[in-house]
Amino acid sequence: MDIGAFLNFSFVSWLKDKQALKYLALLSVFTIIFSIVSSFVSYNFTTALLSLQGTPSAVINAFFGLLSVATVIGLIYFVIIYIIQYFIFAKALGSANLTAEKISVMRLVRLIILDIASVLVALLSMFNLKFLWIVIAAIVLFVGGIVLAAAGYSSGAMALTASGGALAVIGIILTIVYLAVVVYNSIRLSMGTAVFIEKERSIMDCLRISWEKTDGKVWEIIAAWVVVVVIMVVISFVASIPAMIYAFIVGFTSALRGVTDSQMIQLALSVNPAYLILSIPIYIASAFIMIVSAYYYVSIYKALGNKQGSAGAAVARAAAKSSVKPKRKLKKKR
Repeated sequence: MDIGAFLNFSFVSWLKDKQALKYLALLSVFTIIFSIVSSFVSYNFTTALLSLQGTPSAVINAFFGLLSVATVIGLIYFVIIYIIQYFIFAKALGSANLTAEKISVMRLVRLIILDIASVLVALLSMFNLKFLWIVIAAIVLFVGGIVLAAAGYSSGAMALTASGGALAVIGIILTIVYLAVVVYNSIRLSMGTAVFIEKERSIMDCLRISWEKTDGKVWEIIAAWVVVVVIMVVISFVASIPAMIYAFIVGFTSALRGVTDSQMIQLALSVNPAYLILSIPIYIASAFIMIVSAYYYVSIYKALGNKQGSAGAAVARAAAKSSVKPKRKLKKKR
């Protein structure tokens, strides 16, 4: 894989596309608006909780009322981001000379289900079942170890307590090992979104095709992703410098005035107009990174080419069969 080509496609080439720049502007404006609104909602939510008085039931009702408002705002953000990202992925696929299915409500719902399914498949190692025993053993050892340790502690049997503790530690170690397996599974499934948006396919077919396309390419994908992440971190850090400097000045001057409650200072800072204005580069950088991520995945997907293995081949064969018209038998002339 050509890292230079990935970086060019992910960070540079789309900047020459007017439609992609429109998506960047739209995403930036939406991110700025949502961040400012969420800052004020969070501020009001926190101050309202601190000032709540009355019976416990009244406090609980007020808490859930405020929480429901925050939840609705979060869901609206979630849905709109999915819609914008769908268009960005479609544009990235087009820039890579690949096709993209038009968005619809059902396809958007299925895309959300795809992401949930991808997490579940990675956690359960559904395409890599030989490693599932690790997490099963980890759970059994940890639970069994805790039970033995508790039994030993209550009975005064120190040997039993130590044995239970050792089993619990082994269970924790196996859990950490399995987390590495989950990360590996997630990388193998990471092309699922591009596969889904490119053509009409079932959710499991998308995940299988992604799994088979990335076979033997995990380290190359990680290497490319590390380079992209480093650049993203640098961009995010540079964008946050103005807001960080202002926050430092506010904290320093507050300390000189005798205000030492850092949580209250941070809370007031979150709705400070100057701080919000200085945070705009952070929101623009966030939008930029979202687009870069989409173009990165599409560039990897494009580089993987037509490798689709048995699942992809099965889908292709099924499509080919459905498109072949049966030949009419010619009657022989007597």
